[in-house]
Amino acid sequence: MDITEKTYYGETFHTKGEMSNNATAGDSGLMHIWATTPDQISGLRAVSKIPKNSFDLTFKPTGPLLYQAGGGDYHWGLGTAWEFDAPENQLAGSLTIGNKKVNVLPENSLAWFDWQWGPGFAPDGWHGGAIFLDNGVKILPMITNPSKLYSQVSISTMVFPDGHHEVYPIDPNLHPRNPWVSKTSGLTYYNDYEINIPLKKTCLHSHLWMEGGEATILADPSAANSINDAYAIFTGTFDGKPVTGWGIQERRVGN
Repeated sequence: MDITEKTYYGETFHTKGEMSNNATAGDSGLMHIWATTPDQISGLRAVSKIPKNSFDLTFKPTGPLLYQAGGGDYHWGLGTAWEFDAPENQLAGSLTIGNKKVNVLPENSLAWFDWQWGPGFAPDGWHGGAIFLDNGVKILPMITNPSKLYSQVSISTMVFPDGHHEVYPIDPNLHPRNPWVSKTSGLTYYNDYEINIPLKKTCLHSHLWMEGGEATILADPSAANSINDAYAIFTGTFDGKPVTGWGIQERRVGN
């Protein structure tokens, strides 16, 4: 997604690949991600061979890790999900934008990298995201849609500049407003949400920068094959004080 030109490309591919169960390493033939350091975390590399979205990037975590739900595991849909994140990474390398190779300036870069695995999955959909606030706090919200198959999850995990975590419930009513319909899948997404975390005296208005961000299998753009990760800006209060921020607003429509 180019937030300056307001253009994006999103596509999902199902290919045979390999994934390690004891290291940060996976290769689908189109995308190769692996750790470049023995500790499997302090150096990472990602190479994409997808013609419309090729890149060769190295990631260097520069801040504290975020462990979802505080410990890196929680019950998500049909089972347990393990997930932790490096929300602050310095990038180096290059990517292709509009058939033009662009070199990344490490000192001006910032990327969020996450690890997720386990049997947990919420087929009836969810809202998630990644939020950078101007006070240095990073927030990862996760709200699963109501389901007859499993209990609803509605939590926010916060990591502070000193590395400590706080976890709070989120009001599951996100008050979605200003809908738009994907021209590819026909699915409905929303431009605006309210993320309300009462126990932290926090309320953030999320607004999509542009109507886009969907990734889907173009030959079968069903709800099961589609997800929207869009750049968003945030305004509101955190712990009762005014804040602004930016990040990703994610929506997976239920099956």
